[in-house]
Amino acid sequence: MATGRLMILTGPSCVGKSPLIRALARSRPDYAERLQPIVLCNSRDPRPGEQDGVQYHFRSRSDIEALRSRSERYVVMDVRGDLQALDLDEVSTLLRRGDALFEGNPFVGRVLVTHESLRGIPRLSIFLTPLSRAEIEAAQRQTGEFDAVGKLDDYSISTAQPMLRENVTEPASFLQ
Repeated sequence: MATGRLMILTGPSCVGKSPLIRALARSRPDYAERLQPIVLCNSRDPRPGEQDGVQYHFRSRSDIEALRSRSERYVVMDVRGDLQALDLDEVSTLLRRGDALFEGNPFVGRVLVTHESLRGIPRLSIFLTPLSRAEIEAAQRQTGEFDAVGKLDDYSISTAQPMLRENVTEPASFLQ
């Protein structure tokens, strides 16, 4: 029986998901250290600095394609030309041990929100959208600069907090 909660952070590439997670780790290290990452299988080659089992489980396209026949355990998706697979048993194992975090593309996020096997799991789902020109200009006025890795972290967390309040019945209890 799962006892953990699921945090789902999705959005397009380069929208600021990783900086937001780093900002959460700085502002709530007690919570961030409890989050266990959900690691997908991916058919693409590792990028420089990526490690198998950390960012993804890197597998051949044919190995991931073969997982389609095990649909009770794996959800296989074509994501911008790469095959990715979500291991539902791994997600269940993580949730039995505690809270789990998925940070990535909205295709997998949707599966985590809608899959029958995860029904009843407490979850927080956040979709980050790219900043508009007005938001970028507001951040520049607020901070005097726009550093996507540094100053944006503080701006991201402050702009995400209202979203957290709107999308969770009891947001304070989710981050405890």
